[in-house]
Amino acid sequence: MQHHMKKVLSPLKKFSGMTKKWMLYWRISIWKHAMICFSDHRQPQSEQSAAESLTCNAREENHMITLTVNGKKRPVDADPDTPLLWVLRDNLGFTSVKYTCGISECGMCTVLIDGEARRSCIVYVDEVLESDITTIEGLPADHPVKVAWIEKQVPQCGYCQPGIMLQAADFLSREPNPADTQIDAAMDNVICRCGSHPRIKQAMHLAARLAAKQGG
Repeated sequence: MQHHMKKVLSPLKKFSGMTKKWMLYWRISIWKHAMICFSDHRQPQSEQSAAESLTCNAREENHMITLTVNGKKRPVDADPDTPLLWVLRDNLGFTSVKYTCGISECGMCTVLIDGEARRSCIVYVDEVLESDITTIEGLPADHPVKVAWIEKQVPQCGYCQPGIMLQAADFLSREPNPADTQIDAAMDNVICRCGSHPRIKQAMHLAARLAAKQGG
């Protein structure tokens, strides 16, 4: 029985030894081939990387633009076709400008562009290179809208309020003594999930009175 098993296992051992040698040879061959390829192509890859770096730098230089935000000139590295919303948030750090719908339906991203309330999610930066852009930080602390919003305790979570306040500021600059129906129509297209619209209406009436006292 033992003699029979030796006859069976002997070819297997021989095959196993040959397999190990073949695998070692294969690994060495692959390693040599890889080293040759690396040596042959190392310099072209380096040159290519340098060329790509130069191209990238040139592209970045071409994307430098200047925006006027809250009364200051601010250099920005951004594509001209980038929505203003993302430049304000990601490049300049004005996170009060909120992203919600992205299709100009909710009003959370509203900013003032040359005094007019506009949805920054659909305005591209190349449209506002010569404009004055105002976020909620750009309204003075004693602005009637800010004072009224605090007085009437309008916000609940506050997420939507910067855009709503800027839309209110634009509206009140054009309608200094609005009726309830005018306020309803002007603010109908902004969304507050907390349901602060009754307080918004109260604050807008107060802001109108404060503006009148300040002389407009």
